[in-house]
Amino acid sequence: MNPRYGSIVVLALALPACNRSKPESKGEATTSAVASAAAAPGASTPERPASATDDAVCEVVESKNWGKWVNARTGITPRMLGKNLALGVALGNKPHVVIFDEQGNGRMVQPKPYDGSPLAEDLKDKKSRRDLQRVTPVVEGGVTTAYADYRDKHANGHRRIACELVTERRPVLLFDGEPLLSKEKADAKDKPAAAAAAAPVARSVASMAQGLKGRLKLPRAVAAAPSAAPAPAADPSAAAPAPAPEPAAAKDPKEVHREIRDCRTMVDGDGTVWAVGTELYGVEQPAGTKWTMRTFVAPDAGRGYIMLDSHSLPESPKDPKDLHTLEAAVGVELGNAEHAVFGRYRGSLFGYHLDKTFRLRGARKTYRGGYPGLPRFFAQGGDTRMLVGQKVAEDRWDMRFGPLNLALPRSLEPITLEGPATSAAEPSVAKAGTQRWLSYHRGSRRDGHLELVPVNEALAPMGKVFAATPEGEEVAESHVFGLENGKVLLVYIAQQSGAPTLKSQLLSCTLKT
Repeated sequence: MNPRYGSIVVLALALPACNRSKPESKGEATTSAVASAAAAPGASTPERPASATDDAVCEVVESKNWGKWVNARTGITPRMLGKNLALGVALGNKPHVVIFDEQGNGRMVQPKPYDGSPLAEDLKDKKSRRDLQRVTPVVEGGVTTAYADYRDKHANGHRRIACELVTERRPVLLFDGEPLLSKEKADAKDKPAAAAAAAPVARSVASMAQGLKGRLKLPRAVAAAPSAAPAPAADPSAAAPAPAPEPAAAKDPKEVHREIRDCRTMVDGDGTVWAVGTELYGVEQPAGTKWTMRTFVAPDAGRGYIMLDSHSLPESPKDPKDLHTLEAAVGVELGNAEHAVFGRYRGSLFGYHLDKTFRLRGARKTYRGGYPGLPRFFAQGGDTRMLVGQKVAEDRWDMRFGPLNLALPRSLEPITLEGPATSAAEPSVAKAGTQRWLSYHRGSRRDGHLELVPVNEALAPMGKVFAATPEGEEVAESHVFGLENGKVLLVYIAQQSGAPTLKSQLLSCTLKT
């Protein structure tokens, strides 16, 4: 994601809801004026613009509904495709891309999954679960498609963790098999107690991969990285992954086990594809397997492995019960070919600064102050900001921001709204013409109502607030974008009559104090 692209907010929030959302049936009648985009991908139904008033901050030029049963967990992932703004979304668990031109005219496309793709059909077993975490738009061969990051958990214990292109069998990161801990427990039951105590019970990654007949795709150069330093990057010219070397002083080699637990695809402005993943990492010891949870970056479309972070699991060497991952990791370009990665781990916001080779620069940063939402980014010229909402109490969210120019912010500053103290979340900033606009959810992160206010360079309000949605309409996620024609585009997921609905508003806004 490239901060050079004007006022586009380049990343989206993956929300933990609506996993079993389903698109509106193709033959289902509706009493509303909204045509289901699930029934006709690429179609949308305009609504009558709101009437302007003398003191209105914004006039709604056009309002559209893009489809019901939009997946709020998947959320909205913006990217620039040339001069067009592309938004990765999902109707149910089907990846879609909404494309807006410079004037705010939009259309929806549905990339066709490759033959044999699990995304071609929904899971049939009601006890199985699919979490479609993110849809990232790209153009391949002149055709609009997307990367899909998803997690399938089958009732029989089988698991598929995939970050892959929707239209081609081209995974960036992939695990397809039985989880390590489940297999370890099953192996232990088949062994006598004495043998189980004398020998490790979990298989090595090599033997596991052989047993899965090649279905386990791990990053190349999977040599175990020491905790204090990242592993060396993979040689792109290597014909095959190098085997993990054993420590020179080790007399009894210890088996190592690895399993990808979660992953996110990142695409830079120039189309470079990389990924961030979390893996379960186990080393066999006399008392049992010592487990850690590792965060790694996979450059060059997954053909590499560089460790960023490692967390020991407290139950280890017993079977750990809670396997926390780096939730909803996001990446952003900092300039000079460097990057930053942010994500949540056990309720804290972590940040990592990566150099040109994707190795970690300095220690990770922890941004405290409350449970975080997913960071957003605002870029305009040389001004790049990270914005985030943090839950500071059960009924209150605060918004914060920090500079993001060639380095991670040392701390985050508050975004303060005028009037009585109130909860506000999901900050998003865009610049239309010379004016910055801040959108946010008044109330909670996932069910507040959407407001828009003009702000100055310090993101302090400087005019009247525009209520984009009424008090009773809950908004799960929203983004604001500035267009070349000076207009403002709002895109959001509204809980309309209990069905999450993707909506957009094209606005003509004026600064009024």
